Amino acid sequence: MLECGDDGCVQKRSGRFLKDMVYIVLEYALGGLLFDLCHSAGALGEDAGRFFMLQLVDALDCMHN
Repeated sequence: MLECGDDGCVQKRSGRFLKDMVYIVLEYALGGLLFDLCHSAGALGEDAGRFFMLQLVDALDCMHN
């Protein structure tokens, strides 16, 4: 985690601004999004689901600490 805060601002396509957004800035990782992997590969199965869930929980634990 490089940075985080609760004062982010997002401009929607409509031009409207959303202020005071919570954000987390992470290091760039090659390989694409987990969503895209699931979409292209189809069902990953229980073992892969556990693997990715453990990675997510570990990352959240690290950021929390």
